[in-house]
Amino acid sequence: LSQPLKVGDTIILDVFAATERYVVSFRVARHEQIHVGADDIDALRVIPSILYVSNPKKHYKVRQAIIWLSADNRHLPLRIIADTFVGRIYIDLKMPQSAVSG
Repeated sequence: LSQPLKVGDTIILDVFAATERYVVSFRVARHEQIHVGADDIDALRVIPSILYVSNPKKHYKVRQAIIWLSADNRHLPLRIIADTFVGRIYIDLKMPQSAVSG
């Protein structure tokens, strides 16, 4: 989240979780406004893709996901939508008003 991001960028992260290794690509697809709580917030739409999983048998299948990060320098995760093996999951960040404005 601390990396500078702009539309068209792709960041690849090598992540270790306990004994498993994941290589994940994050592509900044576009800039848009989303409605969170009572506010419209400038956001970056980020498309993650799993490039490598060290043990695919233990990996929970996510078919597609979209992440919206705040377009400011904080890159707060605002919303996630993921199509998983159990169905579509929606996650919205619930923020106090002071966090949104500043």
